[in-house]
Amino acid sequence: MRTQHKIDLSALPSLTHPLVDYSLIDAVLLAIGHQTVCMKEEPATLFEAREVVLGMAAQAAASGRNWITGKAALDLLDSAIDGHDLTMCNRLDS
Repeated sequence: MRTQHKIDLSALPSLTHPLVDYSLIDAVLLAIGHQTVCMKEEPATLFEAREVVLGMAAQAAASGRNWITGKAALDLLDSAIDGHDLTMCNRLDS
């Protein structure tokens, strides 16, 4: 059975991170999964998905963790929303 999400995953651009095996679809599913586990409404836009992952990243940073998956997800969401070139600048290079 196929799950319907508010964000149409089939309509997303085919973006992958240049340094790790992670895609834009993975990043969106990360945000959807987090909201589902927290029994909150899933994100309806890429901007909302980015806000969810930003909150998750803030929690990881507050506990002193270097959350590579979150950094990759934020890079991909930023690239999809703002057009950032991940080959020139990304959170995993710094």
